[in-house]
Amino acid sequence: MDNGMRYYACMWRESNDDYYRIETNSPKLIRKLQKRITASPCGRTMKGSTKHFRMFQLKYNKPNKALNGFRRLTSQESIIMDADGDFFADMGPILDKKRAKIKGEVCDE
Repeated sequence: MDNGMRYYACMWRESNDDYYRIETNSPKLIRKLQKRITASPCGRTMKGSTKHFRMFQLKYNKPNKALNGFRRLTSQESIIMDADGDFFADMGPILDKKRAKIKGEVCDE
């Protein structure tokens, strides 16, 4: 069941430094990045916002190493790259466990 919300991860590089930023709303990826010594938090959701995400920054020497690291972090082989050089990984739908337990609801799987 897909309620329209999806876990995602985005990675981009600022033009003025060698750090890559990763933005994600996936709890699994947030836990992975919090455990890393080399990843430092650099942003989070503001109070009152409807979206929930965290931002981290990592330093990579080369863009290929950054892409390989992003693939390993997200466990996704299909990474989308846009025209600006940003990477995007779709990590699947956010399933609402409480809503799935409603009596009489049929899953479309």
